[in-house]
Amino acid sequence: MCIIAYKPEGVATPAKDTLKACFENNPHGAGLFILRPGEKVAEIHKGYMSFADFWDFASVAVSPEDMAAYHFRITTSGGTCPENCHPFPVSDNVADLRALSIRSRYVFVHNGIIGAGSPELSDTQLYVRDTLTSLVGKLKNKATQDKIAADTIGSRTLTVDARYHEAILTGNWIEDKDTGLLFSNSSYLARDYGFGLRSHAYPHEADDTGMLADMDVCPDCGGSALLVSEYHGLYECESCHCLFDCYGNVWADGEF
Repeated sequence: MCIIAYKPEGVATPAKDTLKACFENNPHGAGLFILRPGEKVAEIHKGYMSFADFWDFASVAVSPEDMAAYHFRITTSGGTCPENCHPFPVSDNVADLRALSIRSRYVFVHNGIIGAGSPELSDTQLYVRDTLTSLVGKLKNKATQDKIAADTIGSRTLTVDARYHEAILTGNWIEDKDTGLLFSNSSYLARDYGFGLRSHAYPHEADDTGMLADMDVCPDCGGSALLVSEYHGLYECESCHCLFDCYGNVWADGEF
């Protein structure tokens, strides 16, 4: 479901191993925004499709004084390509949303699913274009923040107004007490993904290939599930948040 690592101003930059785990667990492209002290617009740099390229830039571009957020993508809609990586400027111009390098007062970063998307644009790009552009001018209003939270329920979002160096977070974030970094889920931790972290004896009906006949049912708890990566064939349970494949193998427990 992608991951965001948020670095507030004055917090040390994430360690290489942490960012590498984020990339390896969410391997469909990375990007970041940087808001430097005294600046009133943020820089967006994205479209890094290998960790080496991402680290070559991020390791020298961000300082502890900056506000920054790093995003690592798992494709859910819109296709896997550099242009669909996060973060996004808040703009109704598709060229802006797909730009690999751009400056913007408002920045949006998202971890989750907001609708179906389109063949070319991700669900997040459509949300920014069609909804968020009309909201950010009132970002300080609680009603605006509540609407973003309601529109993206079950997800984590970060909306930044660079003019005021204000960051609005929605959803449940994980704070690393040792570093002061915030993460949108636990996939910043290194994991051994071998095929099927935990296999089931198919408590739900399977077809003659061994695949679950009803893939929107969680093999762990029986709750409803959503497809989070067509590329990987991975589903996330809406109840227990485990990540499982079409054979009923649970790849990871907890909030993804």
